[in-house]
Amino acid sequence: MRLLVTGAGGFLGRAVVEAALARGHETWALVRRPSAELAERAAGVIVRDVVSLTADDLPDGLDAVVHLAAETGGDPERMAEVAVAGTRRVAAATFALGIPRFVHVSSLSVHGGDAGRPTLDPRPDRRGGYARAKILAELALRDLCSTGGAPMTGVTIVRPGLVFGAGMTDPLAGTAVRLPLGVAIGLGRPDQGVPFLDLRDLTSGLLALVESPPVPGRLRAFDLLSGEPPRKRDLLELYARLTGDAGRAVWIPAAAATAAAVALDAVALVRGGRPRFVHAVRRLYRFDPARLQAGQLWQKLDTRPRGELVSAVTATLTARRKPDELVPEPVHARRRWRTLADGPAEDRNAGRVPVVLIGAGRIATEMHVPALRGLPRYGVEAVVDPDLARARRVAASLPGARALARLEEVDGGLWTSAAAVVAAPGFLHYELAAEALCRGASVLLEKPAVLTRDEYAALTELASASGRPVTVFHNYRLRPGARALWRFLAEHDVGRLVRAQVIFDSPPLEVERARWMRDEKRHRTLLMELAVHPLDLACVVAGEVTDVCELSLSDDRRTGATLAVCATAHTTSGARLDLELGLTGAAQRAQVTFAFERATCVLDFFPDGFRVLPRRSHPLDDLGADAGRLAAALRQRLRPAGDGVPKRALPHHEIYRRHLRRLDDPAAADPFSLAAVAPTMRSLFRLGELVYGETSAAAPSREPEAEPVGGRLSG
Repeated sequence: MRLLVTGAGGFLGRAVVEAALARGHETWALVRRPSAELAERAAGVIVRDVVSLTADDLPDGLDAVVHLAAETGGDPERMAEVAVAGTRRVAAATFALGIPRFVHVSSLSVHGGDAGRPTLDPRPDRRGGYARAKILAELALRDLCSTGGAPMTGVTIVRPGLVFGAGMTDPLAGTAVRLPLGVAIGLGRPDQGVPFLDLRDLTSGLLALVESPPVPGRLRAFDLLSGEPPRKRDLLELYARLTGDAGRAVWIPAAAATAAAVALDAVALVRGGRPRFVHAVRRLYRFDPARLQAGQLWQKLDTRPRGELVSAVTATLTARRKPDELVPEPVHARRRWRTLADGPAEDRNAGRVPVVLIGAGRIATEMHVPALRGLPRYGVEAVVDPDLARARRVAASLPGARALARLEEVDGGLWTSAAAVVAAPGFLHYELAAEALCRGASVLLEKPAVLTRDEYAALTELASASGRPVTVFHNYRLRPGARALWRFLAEHDVGRLVRAQVIFDSPPLEVERARWMRDEKRHRTLLMELAVHPLDLACVVAGEVTDVCELSLSDDRRTGATLAVCATAHTTSGARLDLELGLTGAAQRAQVTFAFERATCVLDFFPDGFRVLPRRSHPLDDLGADAGRLAAALRQRLRPAGDGVPKRALPHHEIYRRHLRRLDDPAAADPFSLAAVAPTMRSLFRLGELVYGETSAAAPSREPEAEPVGGRLSG
């Protein structure tokens, strides 16, 4: 079949041309401006404005014309001119050549306020520019046909609903208006139908009409929808589930909307304009697409629509995907987010676990001691630190604990049932953890677990051989903002992660209280000690770093310390990861951004905050996000404890609880196990080898007991 599509360069026109070509039709395109893409694919391209089209411009032997050309915005008079004059020109050329089929694509917006009697709105002058143009075009076409202008042509008017598909501007058009702060103002009534039409159903319906036998001299009109229209409230709920936006809907009663419309019409009359708001509001509340006879066309064509709301809206929000290619998020991924958001089950085992706390520095006193006090099953038996005075101060706050300077002073019989907590400097982690595992203890490691790839491999082997669990305190995974992210990902189908970004800046190391951290190159301070938490969160969502394609470094010429790292990497999820890490800031900053296909989320720290970015930036959204962070910071200051544990220590408290569960059930899954943090660790090693060089401290091949390392422990 040979057919012509007018308006072939538009959103709908391109889709119809593609579908026609896919079905083997010889398709010609009429466009206002040249199109290289259409020139390559279509049988021919006619570059002409429809208002000046003549029969001489059309190719010979056409079987059908599908008329889509229209102005969809701008000057209302120009819209009406293109609609009326353009439709007359295209129809007259079709009739003059005796082309058997003419399909005019109109719109459901031509209907008046009474959907029970689908007729053209009798007051087009009180409608918006687009609806008015479509009404006038239908009237012009009917007038042309009534005067006997189409004796050899079957004319069909198709009134499509709101077309959903990749390229659609806004799936909430006609349903709600989004405002800042996540509020949506509903348009009309929440139980009204949405004139939903899947783009696939539009193209298949139009082509089925073109392929059906012509009915010369007859004018028919059909409404076109993808089955029974969904309700407006359901569409809003679906939109919120997919994007996290417009979650709070406000529906204005018809009386209030009408009163506001009366006032606006009065203002328009005073200014010399035309009153149209009352008419528009009445139609908005009275017209319900659910009452249309939209199934008549499908019955006539003896086929059924394929459109499905979820896949169509998803495709609309995910412009690069086709509905058939959508893959739902795996169930195990949602389960993982829910596990991180909700925490472990309540501990019901009464068995006591003795604790050897290795390290009595700031992290131990601020995080570990308060967390351990809130868990009766743990009993601290020993606090080990070369600074005995410091060990005694910590031990004094823990009933029954002894202060020791070396690991070998710990009672040998204690190790087999003990949990060894390594809160020492990172460069000692491997040796201390290996010592504890070989003595029979389970291990809880502060971050970073270890500094090098070889140490990680050796520690993993030791843990497997000993059968004792090893837990790593990646506690930022449980901070309030991160937990809000996990809840969001568990509740919303945001699609594939496209890009992640980590921005971290910290004051210069000269102000760092732990002197050993100032040796930045040796201890890999920026990457492994300071920026490890935002990097870990990025790896939890994006997956392991597979390669680093761009890297820029800046070192301190005086000390050799790494001052800044800028990198672009690829991850196992397919997302790009951008890093901006620095030690040059006057204030600390940590921010992680995740750009998914249908939502963009931002995690902030100092203070914590989580937000879903609006579609368009607005100062009120920024103000609301900042106010939320401020309120959270004040709550933490004014009510600093939860269940008797300082809120800062609550993530450590929960990780201790998860460790208890693993002690009771070694097969229990835990996102803080040594194996579970492997993607983060391997990513850190890959980055570290590029930033600091590929040299790594080889793990000892001998048994750690042969050379106790407790004496090396320092603050």
